[in-house]
Amino acid sequence: MIDLNIQIKLILFSFFFGMLFKYFEIKLDKFIHKQKPIYNIINSFTLIMFFSLLYFYNIEYIAMGILHPYSILLVILGYLLYKPIATFLKK
Repeated sequence: MIDLNIQIKLILFSFFFGMLFKYFEIKLDKFIHKQKPIYNIINSFTLIMFFSLLYFYNIEYIAMGILHPYSILLVILGYLLYKPIATFLKK
């Protein structure tokens, strides 16, 4: 069982990490998707591997390597809610 403090840190980190991933995907869209197909595959794989390793490294630091299903769901939720939150904050 994880302490509540660690769970809250994990929830916040997972949500903001999903938003960070979406931000970098938008910024690197030209670099990732506007080249030859083999470069698209290599660049996409490299980006996903980098962010996966970064996420699991931070999970090791925050929650001693314990990964819960809700943390993956919050990464997806942060990824999906990036655009609505960014447009709301720009107003």
